[in-house]
Amino acid sequence: MKLFVWDFHGVLEKGNDVAVIEITSSVLKKIGFKRFLTLREAKLLTGKKWYEYFAYLLPDEPLKIHLDLQVECQ
Repeated sequence: MKLFVWDFHGVLEKGNDVAVIEITSSVLKKIGFKRFLTLREAKLLTGKKWYEYFAYLLPDEPLKIHLDLQVECQ
């Protein structure tokens, strides 16, 4: 017998915050921004859309930049 566990809410996932930090910071660095995501901020923003992370990190940038950065994360 095989047991299948459906982790609908992501409660079994581990390390996602670190992955989000690495990807977000890599994209920001690639584009030339000096602002990076901290672990505290990653935990604070968990559950938000990726462009909302960029809106938080770069509040003076327009929505188009936030959306473009989100696309870069894919």
